[in-house]
Amino acid sequence: MKRMLKNKWLSVGVCLFLALIISSCTITVESVEYFNVTIQNTTMTHMVVSFTEGYLDRVINASDQQTFSLRKGTIISAITNTNPATHFVFNSDPTQFNFELDGVGYTLVAEWNIAVGYNIRVTRVL
Repeated sequence: MKRMLKNKWLSVGVCLFLALIISSCTITVESVEYFNVTIQNTTMTHMVVSFTEGYLDRVINASDQQTFSLRKGTIISAITNTNPATHFVFNSDPTQFNFELDGVGYTLVAEWNIAVGYNIRVTRVL
């Protein structure tokens, strides 16, 4: 009788221990959205494109383009390779040096114009 009672308590204890282990383990699946963005360089100079979120800087040669798969919320900025102090502005706004990726369909075209110098025109097709 004592042995059956001891085995019963041992079984209950093992079940409680397993339930405690299983209930304390939590699995979290993060839903991360990635979007393709194409950057075209129509200027006569190389450009260095920088990203947040741990991506490496990329060089886009003159008259070239690259497509990147980036996380939502990635911030993009660019400078000229020939003069690192020269930043590209976005949409001809001389105070806007960054672009935050928030969805699909973006194409960024780097160009030079007389009004603002190095500019990145942002277009979006949905």
